[in-house]
Amino acid sequence: MTDTAKAFSEIIERSVSDPAFRRKLQTDAAGTLMEAGLTVPNGVTVKVVEDTESIVHIVLPPPVPIGALSDRELDSIAGGLGVAAACHNTVRRGLF
Repeated sequence: MTDTAKAFSEIIERSVSDPAFRRKLQTDAAGTLMEAGLTVPNGVTVKVVEDTESIVHIVLPPPVPIGALSDRELDSIAGGLGVAAACHNTVRRGLF
């Protein structure tokens, strides 16, 4: 696991057990991430959303420029996880 992935994992774990930290993450995501040692580039907006029993968020990747490799082509080159990784949390929760 990379340092960034580990930091994100720790942030998510803390947000589950610490209601004050969770509220801070929701109201000042970029500041909270920076306090955790992550870099948020200038011009990047970080938005934290919360799933509920009746609301599920699906996060789409940025549009692919014309002429760029497809996910399938990239997966065949890099051995990526593709859509399965993006859907893991939703499927794990048994929503679909």
